[in-house]
Amino acid sequence: MKKYSLEGLTGEQLESAKNFNEIIDSLAALKASNEELATIQSQLEELKSKGGVTTEQYDSLKQSVEEIGTEIAKQSKGGKEVQSKTLQDVIVDEIKSLGVNNIAELKAFLKKSGNQEFEIKAITAIASTANTDTVGRTSLDTNVAWTPVRRPAFLQRFRTVSEMSDKSQFGYTEGTYTGAAGYVGEGVGNANSDSASASATFGTYAKVQAVLSVNEEVYEDIPDFAAGLVAQMQLSAQKFIDDEAYTGDGLAPAGVQHIKGLLNYATAANLGAGGNMLAYAASVKAANIKNLADSVKSYIDNLDGNYLADVVFMNPVDYFKMSQLKDTSNQPLFTYNAMGAPMLGGLEVVTTAKVTANTMLIMDSQVAEWRTKRSMTLQLGKILANDVLNDKRSAVLSARYQLLVRNLDQKAVIKVTDVAAAILALTAA
Repeated sequence: MKKYSLEGLTGEQLESAKNFNEIIDSLAALKASNEELATIQSQLEELKSKGGVTTEQYDSLKQSVEEIGTEIAKQSKGGKEVQSKTLQDVIVDEIKSLGVNNIAELKAFLKKSGNQEFEIKAITAIASTANTDTVGRTSLDTNVAWTPVRRPAFLQRFRTVSEMSDKSQFGYTEGTYTGAAGYVGEGVGNANSDSASASATFGTYAKVQAVLSVNEEVYEDIPDFAAGLVAQMQLSAQKFIDDEAYTGDGLAPAGVQHIKGLLNYATAANLGAGGNMLAYAASVKAANIKNLADSVKSYIDNLDGNYLADVVFMNPVDYFKMSQLKDTSNQPLFTYNAMGAPMLGGLEVVTTAKVTANTMLIMDSQVAEWRTKRSMTLQLGKILANDVLNDKRSAVLSARYQLLVRNLDQKAVIKVTDVAAAILALTAA
């Protein structure tokens, strides 16, 4: 673009011509940043507003400014020009990728490639609340979010003895042995005599059953839901059995046998006069929950029978409150083993809501065993009365369990019925 001749110009015309020529010079020699380019653009707009350039000159100068701006942006990105393409550009590029460069070639391509169509539709935004016509809906997740069930606290902790027979009872032998070893003189008959006894003992399995009847269509139309129902039956039965493992009374009202739980096997800790743990009473200054647990563990470990206390069952709220406490040397009362499980002295802490607040139970877990017959069994089908008539399918889950702690081992299961009172009794005056 040519510059204005200044000859014969005066006043505002001369000033505008000079400004115009300066812009031409700036564009010709531009090796500038975006900021300098913006300044030139501003000057150009000002010049147009004063009528110093014609529309044709303005358009030409503006195009030059934009081209230089693009070049600067390209150079700032290492010579790589970043462009955004319109829908039209994308369509043209796609057609050219087929080797088609004009309408005649496009017609020939379509004829050669068969009866094909190219269709371009307007893209219209769809409101998020739209749920009519052919708008796609969210896919259904058939994995049911069932009501959570607390994890078992006792079922997996004790060893299991399974009986693979058709008996409703199980038998075991209780034995005692009393040693009377002592000194004896030479040539003198033994004045001491050991004693032993054994007797067969029988226990009765508690039968636990869950029954669920569901319309046949549920299995046909939503099988994942039906399978989930069966799984929930098993979890529910396990929870019931696990709960009874702690509080079950072991009775058989109306001939229905119950599980006998740990509380009904356990021996109570007694630090009072004549109590089994009297030796530990008033022995610790500023006693706390760890001192109490240590005293019960010490009692169990030193019983005849080679026992080793290894677990304490506590209420979760009690655990939370007491886990915040520290001893007289400012050390936390509870620690954690390599697996992250809480420890109280040498005892693994198991928290469960089945243990009531202000109580706890400490034991050698090896003395308890689950007696079971065939474990859990599940029958599924048209097995109940009127299932065929009502077009239903039923699931019947059965299990026979009993928790056993032998007579002589019950002393290695200690329950503290009042933790606060026991700590007080343990505290030295």
